[in-house]
Amino acid sequence: MEAIAKQSKQQATAIVLIQLGIAALLSALFLLFSSWYSALSVFLGGSISAIANFTMIRIMFAGWTTNSPRGAQRAFYIGEILKVVVSVVLFIVVIL
Repeated sequence: MEAIAKQSKQQATAIVLIQLGIAALLSALFLLFSSWYSALSVFLGGSISAIANFTMIRIMFAGWTTNSPRGAQRAFYIGEILKVVVSVVLFIVVIL
């Protein structure tokens, strides 16, 4: 079970890194074809999403170290709640 969790965590982390790469690429395109303000907006939005997803991954897979399905389920719910909280807080920081 631990090997599956480790592999899944690596795959999820890779997806977050791809998400950051796409945000950077789109930001560069917006910088070329629009304005620096648009590019910054795209980059910050993509980064906020990636940070929130990474937070969820860390919490969720920490719960998988227990062999109980309840522990995994609890970790998933806590991770999802923290993902929303992190997203809201970071968007507020960026807007202000």
